[in-house]
Amino acid sequence: MLVGPPGVGKSTLVRLARERSIFAVDLEDIHNEKKLKLEQRLGVNYKYALTKEMDQVITELVANAPEGVSIFGAGSYGSHFPLERIEKVLLLPDKQIAKQRFIERDENDPDKQKQAQEFESIYDGFVHNWKTGARTYHRVIQQSGSPEEILNLILLG
Repeated sequence: MLVGPPGVGKSTLVRLARERSIFAVDLEDIHNEKKLKLEQRLGVNYKYALTKEMDQVITELVANAPEGVSIFGAGSYGSHFPLERIEKVLLLPDKQIAKQRFIERDENDPDKQKQAQEFESIYDGFVHNWKTGARTYHRVIQQSGSPEEILNLILLG
């Protein structure tokens, strides 16, 4: 399971893993699709329903994942995974590189631009949770590199 601040490459790594025929799921795609449907059906009060639906999605994904390597881009849903079955990998490349990538990637998305203003506090929150033990990670990858290099680091353990 890949977790980390926005812009560190979780979605890119999921896409690259799929290209290598590795079972890979980007939960942000599922989240956004379900969020849109719930907003249309329930209006703005959808957050509890969305969390409940995403918990069900995660339960089914983990239960039905093939044996061997699977990659889940978890985003903010990392804490919902059963850690006894899933290795939690924190992606934490250089803060300025991640910030610049995030800003460039989502420069036309108003929601993401708001998040870009808060990027440093989001990034620092991940660092704080890791260093204080508030969140448990099996591995932390702090290198910056090409997506292929980072995926190889993940796959080689």
